[in-house]
Amino acid sequence: MHQDGPRPSSPPAGRSIRSRLLLTLLAGVVALSGLIAGLETLTARAVVPAPAPQPAPDGVPAPDVAPPPVALPTPAPVPTSTKTLIIAKSLPNPHYGIPYWGTPFQVTLQGWPGTSVGPLTISEERSAMVTVTGAFLPFTVTIQETIPDSDAEYIYYGWKPGTWTGSWGPTSTPIVNCPVFDPATEMNPVPPTVTFDQPGDEVEVVCLYNGLFAKLTKSVSAPVVRPGDTFFWDLDLRVYEPLRTPIILADELPLWELYLSPQGGFIYGTPIFTPQAAFQCAVAPPLPALGCWLPEGTPPGRYSIQIPVTVPTGTFAVCDRFVNKAKWSSFVPLGNPPRDVKPLVQNSNEVAVEVVCGSDGVVATSGTLHVAKVVRGQPGDTTSFTATISGPGISGSASQPFSQQRPAILPGLAAGTFTLSEAPQAPYTYAGWAYGTVEGASVQCPANPTSSAAAATVTLTNVAPQAVVCFYNDPPVNIVVHKVLNALGTTSNGAGWQFTLTGCGVTPQTKTTGADGKATFSDLPPAVGCSYTVTETVQAGWTPQSVSQTAQPTRGGETVTLTFVNSWDWNPRCIDPMEPGCSEPPRTPTPTPTPPAGTPTPPAGTPTPTPTTPAATSTPTATPTNTPVTQVAGERTPGPGGSPTPLAPATGFGPGQGQGSVSLLLVLAGLVSLGLGLSFLALGRRSR
Repeated sequence: MHQDGPRPSSPPAGRSIRSRLLLTLLAGVVALSGLIAGLETLTARAVVPAPAPQPAPDGVPAPDVAPPPVALPTPAPVPTSTKTLIIAKSLPNPHYGIPYWGTPFQVTLQGWPGTSVGPLTISEERSAMVTVTGAFLPFTVTIQETIPDSDAEYIYYGWKPGTWTGSWGPTSTPIVNCPVFDPATEMNPVPPTVTFDQPGDEVEVVCLYNGLFAKLTKSVSAPVVRPGDTFFWDLDLRVYEPLRTPIILADELPLWELYLSPQGGFIYGTPIFTPQAAFQCAVAPPLPALGCWLPEGTPPGRYSIQIPVTVPTGTFAVCDRFVNKAKWSSFVPLGNPPRDVKPLVQNSNEVAVEVVCGSDGVVATSGTLHVAKVVRGQPGDTTSFTATISGPGISGSASQPFSQQRPAILPGLAAGTFTLSEAPQAPYTYAGWAYGTVEGASVQCPANPTSSAAAATVTLTNVAPQAVVCFYNDPPVNIVVHKVLNALGTTSNGAGWQFTLTGCGVTPQTKTTGADGKATFSDLPPAVGCSYTVTETVQAGWTPQSVSQTAQPTRGGETVTLTFVNSWDWNPRCIDPMEPGCSEPPRTPTPTPTPPAGTPTPPAGTPTPTPTTPAATSTPTATPTNTPVTQVAGERTPGPGGSPTPLAPATGFGPGQGQGSVSLLLVLAGLVSLGLGLSFLALGRRSR
């Protein structure tokens, strides 16, 4: 719906035009400022250089921005050249008739392009030449020479540059010229060095100077010797030029020396010098130490020394192979004035000698003792004994068991004298000793000892490095006692009888017989120079044939039997009424006979006279002796004084003989009865 109301008033027409003109002017100023800023930016870009490319971080590819190219200088061409080295040999001293013109020497090049070269062989009549072609920078070559080991000894004097003349070609060889070299004033024994540093081809000539000096030869008169032999160490010295190097030390140390250092243990004699006047020697005590020298001015020639050597026998130290070395040397002064010395020549020569010790083809470097056992008469005896040894290299003494089956062996002994003995071994008796021998793998002993001494001595040397000592023993002996009893002709073994043995230094021994009537005294030393006595203890009622007996078993293992016989003392009473000690047997009464006429009758009550029987005479018992007792039947016992004892008068009733005959018959009948009873008794004993 349109409402009429008041309307806004309009600006005047002149204000509107002015506003538009002002806006247009401002827009122009802004456009002008932008134009000026753009021109300044263009100007800055034309003046500031582009930034250098930065390295890309790890793993990020670098921007493909190429740096501006840089121009390199063009290298100059390297010239190609040939380098040649000629090595010549010159021996300036006279030859003195020694053919060494073609003696070869060897040289080695170190530092030559590519690798080392050599060894190259040169001599006085032939030089060595090496050539290399290529583009080289400067280089230096060192030449090393090896002095030959020939019949003559050479020394290296030094070197000098040489020259060459002639032409090079397939059929032509340049001639090498070496300048004169005076060893007395120009000695300089250092290896030569050559430097190639010039453009183009180069030829260098090196002259090596050597001198024929001397040769020392060591020899031995015998390469294999034995103890006790004498041999010679021989030194042969050949001098090829006069010795002109002066003695340079205040203590007059010679310029030329021979040093000899032989091995110890040998016995050295006085050296023999040829010629004697040429040598000046000093002997350093004690021998062996020998120093000799040839003084300045010694002319060329041959000089020798002989040293006599004797191999000792009292030590095993020489049982070996020995190398003896002789050394010679010469010195030259260094500096001006001389303040030091330098070895000019130092060489040596050696020789060996072998000392073979032993005997019978056995080579030994130490001693060995064998101890053997001999039990005489018992070759199968296995009893072990103990040997004791003392001597050089043994502290105190040493012991070792041995027997007949296993001799003792004591190896590794020094040379010297040893003492051996054996410990007592009961019940064996020591008999002495003897030297044995070694035969193959066994030892042999004599049948009997040669010495009864308690100890044996033996000396070992390197000539006789082993020895055998045999000890002898006798085995024990035995004495057997046999007791025999004899009763009226019947013998039997006596048991329970005692016997005592004495003699030969043993303690008295008592033995009792057994049921077999024997007693044995065993393990007794052999009765060498002595005897044994066996004594019986006598028993009552028996009469011995001998109370004691002697025995002398001397052989080892021997057994001796002694028999003792005793007889029974059988003495029945009243066999003979008149025998002393017997009483009259009882009698039977008989009627009284009528006396004849004319014979007076005795009065009644008068007793009948009885003959008086003499009292029995007591006979003393004799002490048994070694003499066997012999009894003879029917012999009467002597009375005192040696006179016969009178028989008792016959009994009876008077002088009539009839009654006496009857009594005699009764006695004979009794004897027959008694004899029969004894016979039965004897038969009974035999049956048992």
